[in-house]
Amino acid sequence: MPTSPQSYSVAASHGILSGYGTVNGTVTDASTLLPISGALVKNQSGPQSGSTNGSGWYELYLPASTLTLEYSAWGYISDTESVTVPDGGIVTRDKALTLAPSAELYGYVYDPGDAPVYNVKVTAVGTPVDPVYTDISGYYSMTLPTGDEYTVRASASGFGSDQETFVFNSTMQQDFHLTTIISEDFETGDFTSYPWEMGGNAPWTITSTDPYEGTYCSKSGTISDNQTSDMSVNVNVVVGDTITFYYKVSSESNYDYLRFYIDGAQQNSWSGTVGWTQASYSVTTGNHTFLWRYSKDYSVSSGSDCAWIDYITFPPIGPLEPVTDVTVLVSGSDIELYWTASGATSYNVYRISDPFATPTPGDLIGTATTPTYTDENVLLTEEKTFYVIVAVN
Repeated sequence: MPTSPQSYSVAASHGILSGYGTVNGTVTDASTLLPISGALVKNQSGPQSGSTNGSGWYELYLPASTLTLEYSAWGYISDTESVTVPDGGIVTRDKALTLAPSAELYGYVYDPGDAPVYNVKVTAVGTPVDPVYTDISGYYSMTLPTGDEYTVRASASGFGSDQETFVFNSTMQQDFHLTTIISEDFETGDFTSYPWEMGGNAPWTITSTDPYEGTYCSKSGTISDNQTSDMSVNVNVVVGDTITFYYKVSSESNYDYLRFYIDGAQQNSWSGTVGWTQASYSVTTGNHTFLWRYSKDYSVSSGSDCAWIDYITFPPIGPLEPVTDVTVLVSGSDIELYWTASGATSYNVYRISDPFATPTPGDLIGTATTPTYTDENVLLTEEKTFYVIVAVN
């Protein structure tokens, strides 16, 4: 009798205990009668659960009692079954599940110039539905169960991805617009293309010596033992995708490292002699900080004692969402400001006397990390004032 390894080991490990019995069976499609792989079978009144194998077979070791099993599988309507588990015995309960209602999702995929794109991969993220690909006219079509929320992504080589999240209740059209790939190749000869920040004990520099491509690449700063050289950038990712870059290292193996971080979490590290190599990491939608750090331990220097970075390809990024829905409340002599925005790491708050004037650095009264700010005691000295709030990466 076919049994999944996991279910069999559980049954065997408890086979000598009293007060328990075994329930097994096959979960199939009610229409085709074909087995359903990966269906979940769960005891509603206890922690026991298991999944069907490739033959639709499951086996659970359960308390000897009358209980309710719940059967579920993606794309099917869940169902339950009451079963009396015999003490020390085996009972079989097969279950046929009915497909959930479904509908067609279709649309077109365009490039940044609004021309249709062929062979774009369209994926219902986080589902077992096979991706589909656009035809020569940029058209795609897929069938999805209705009544659920989906994130669908369109991606193609040479373009930045596009994705949309929506509730899918019936047949609908959803078009996608791919973006131009956003990259940093340092070919400007400086760090002005993006809001780069330097940290640690020495800044990274631009060099024309042996770049991965083009004329220039970035090189970590010259540092001593127990020091670091940091290069970071903060961007607003508008579509979850990947960041890729090329790195090269020449350092004391296993002691001096190039490290890469996303939002403070180290993704990987490299040391020793490493030629130009590509790295790639998944990135979710939202505001993110990417950090490259070259760090040395307490002694010894080997090789060129540095790291290089070149040809960074960012996930689709865009400007910060503007500050909207500003609310002003008076509380005694204070003015409380509240607003709506997302994607920023902070907000600069300016106080001006002329509503048509452009704020200057001298008008800055504070910085907030959340969309609220209190201008304390301002009404003791000002009868009328205006505010400008600027989102900052």
